[in-house]
Amino acid sequence: MFAEIIIHAKIPLGAFTYLVPSELANEVKIGQLVLVNFNGKKCMGLVISFKKNVDHFKCKPIIKIIDYNPLNNIYLDLIKWISEYYFCSLSESFRAIVPEAPLRKIDLKQKNNNTTATNNKPQNIFIAGLKTTRFKYYEEIIKKNISCGKKTIVCLASIEEATTISNFFNSKKTAIYHSKLSKSEKFSIYQKAKSGELNLIFGVRSAVFLPLADLETIIVDDPDAISQFSDQKPYLSTIKIAQRLSLQLNLKLIVGNIIPDAYYWNLHRKKQLILISDEFIKKTFKNIEIVSTKNEWVSVLNQTSRNEILQNIKDLKKVFIFYPKNNGSVIIMCKDCNEIVKCEKCGKNIYLEADRLECRYCLFKSKTMKKCKKCKGSDFKKIGWGKDSLHQELELIDINWSKYISIGSFDELDNLENTYDAIIALDFESIINKISFNQEEKLFVFLMKLSTKTNNKIIMQINESDNPIIQDFARKKIREFLDKLLDSRKKYHLPPFGKIAIITCGDNDKDKAFSDMNNYIDKLSKIPEISISGPFQNDYFRKNYLKYFQIQIKFVNESQKQMIIHDLPKTFYFQIQE
Repeated sequence: MFAEIIIHAKIPLGAFTYLVPSELANEVKIGQLVLVNFNGKKCMGLVISFKKNVDHFKCKPIIKIIDYNPLNNIYLDLIKWISEYYFCSLSESFRAIVPEAPLRKIDLKQKNNNTTATNNKPQNIFIAGLKTTRFKYYEEIIKKNISCGKKTIVCLASIEEATTISNFFNSKKTAIYHSKLSKSEKFSIYQKAKSGELNLIFGVRSAVFLPLADLETIIVDDPDAISQFSDQKPYLSTIKIAQRLSLQLNLKLIVGNIIPDAYYWNLHRKKQLILISDEFIKKTFKNIEIVSTKNEWVSVLNQTSRNEILQNIKDLKKVFIFYPKNNGSVIIMCKDCNEIVKCEKCGKNIYLEADRLECRYCLFKSKTMKKCKKCKGSDFKKIGWGKDSLHQELELIDINWSKYISIGSFDELDNLENTYDAIIALDFESIINKISFNQEEKLFVFLMKLSTKTNNKIIMQINESDNPIIQDFARKKIREFLDKLLDSRKKYHLPPFGKIAIITCGDNDKDKAFSDMNNYIDKLSKIPEISISGPFQNDYFRKNYLKYFQIQIKFVNESQKQMIIHDLPKTFYFQIQE
């Protein structure tokens, strides 16, 4: 007898055939982890099927069984589904779900208590509100599940959050699962989950894969933040995996964020979702004033921002200033008329990158300006929003500014614990001007989160104060915004009414990464009836300090998807949003 086995290794391949030795013929089962020789090394493998005969080649034998407790069919199907859906090999899919076993220290036999579907109907619940409100709700659900003997997996935005909330449930049946654990720690938790020794697991994105026996509830908080900084290949969506498991295992899926995204708002409109929202909306928007600073550009901080800082220092109140990038941003302004240099192609603000100007919206590049298009002046100055330039300006305002003023990049918003009397957002165009089908949604969520960090006022140094998203936010029209968003998505066949393929490539050389992406776009141009946006630089996708570019492709059917991935280079990342 022969077994088809997926190898736990970084290989873009499928299953391999191995001989089942006679002494293991009655013990090897589908779903078990086994030890095999692969490419001269001992590797862990997963048995997915059996064969009676193999022609024309000699097969290596299975060395031994690593884990007698087999992975059940639902998770075996999940491995195959991930491989097909995310265009990755079975080995890559297997590595994403099952941690590698420490081959020298293995507890071979354990209690056979596998994950099975519940008798309940799958249930979708969305909790909209502030993080403190959501966490209180999760705590109540977890305590209720524990008292009823039910089991829960909780996926949070960071390891720090998972560690903090898990401290309230400290017991031998609780575990924290994340990427910083050792190989043996990960595999130990995996085995305990599968054998039924655990009833509660906290983690970030990989925790959702753990085959927790008799699982009842999956909680995913702020799913965008969970996936945002991941560079794992395949590029898996935690919420997508949770949704599939919820349907397969008849689970209760609880998702939390400050407001529902388009997918969950669509379920709510179709009455397929329980939406729990508190009074946080009224509290969040209380006394929030959004100030347009058009035509007020003087330096890094315009006059409106300076006045706000001076008043708060006088009143001994706290202010937080956000700037757009960790390495700062520099624009060019005419000294004669205070006109900001715009991109010739799309009209957005253009930024100084090294010795040239580059648009972060359409990626148009040009040499430095010689004459102002408005007044024909030739005298320009640089205005930067980085940490150093901020420090210099704040020193001029008040030598002891650090007692009252804190600064940080937009990326740090989710980690901000305190609230401030005022928030100043520099170069807010850098948040608005991103090429993405869901940028409107992300911007509105960002504004909502921003508003929770202040007791009084938000000042945005922005030209586009008439932006409809900002206007909806200022008028507190959350439902109206979500309804308009969903209607627009439906009209243009965008998720959740259509599919988007997101392709990412990276290189140490920014120009080479950009060129590689454009070469791939040339191949895509032969595919009929697809829409491509980009390439645009991805500030959030980071791995080994490479420069990454993305494109988004709107397609309709499976044949188009196959054509998209046919010529996809192996170094490119592929993901689907729907």
